[in-house]
Amino acid sequence: MAYVVLVLLTRKPDLSPEQFKEHFENNHLPLVKSLFGPLCPVPHRRLYLARADNKSGDASRALYPPLMLKGNPEDINFDCISELSWKDEKTFKGFKQMMKQPELMANIAADLELFVEVERVVVIGEVVDSLPRGWD
Repeated sequence: MAYVVLVLLTRKPDLSPEQFKEHFENNHLPLVKSLFGPLCPVPHRRLYLARADNKSGDASRALYPPLMLKGNPEDINFDCISELSWKDEKTFKGFKQMMKQPELMANIAADLELFVEVERVVVIGEVVDSLPRGWD
C-alpha cells in the first residue's frame, strides 16, 4: 500500500507566489532528486493555491490573497500542498533513513531557508480515490 505524506509550505514573506514556485520547481526539486535518487517520492504532486493578481509589484504576502470560494483568506497560511508518495512504508523508511545524514540535510535546509518560511508535514492514513456509491 502506498505511503503518503503531505507537506504544507509557506513562502518567505518577501517572495511572490511566482518566485516561490519558480524556486521550488527549478531549484529545490532537482536538488532533492540529486540527493535522494531512487528513494525520491513518486509521484510528487504540488498543489499551488490560486492567488489574486498583485499589480503593485510588492511581494508582501497580504497582497496575494488566496482566491476563496468560501471562508476567510486570513485563515490560509500556506502557499503549496506538496503530496509525496512512496510505493510502500519500507521505501519511505529508506528515504527517512537517508534524511539522518547531516550533510544531506544541511544541503536541504540551506535551500529551504531561501524560499520557505514554515514547513508542516503530516502522514496520510488512508487514501480513497473513488466517488461514493451512487455518485458515478
